[in-house]
Amino acid sequence: MFNPSFPDANAVDLITRPLSPSELIYAYKFLAFISAYYSPSSRGRRSG
Repeated sequence: MFNPSFPDANAVDLITRPLSPSELIYAYKFLAFISAYYSPSSRGRRSG
């Protein structure tokens, strides 16, 4: 799954370079989805 030969410079550039508005929206939605998915309280609410 994880590619060990992935260049770190590209990852650093991805993190440090300015994001476009669409990228910010995508990142926000992604983080919100991840946090809601891993939050035990929200998962309990959904199943209960």
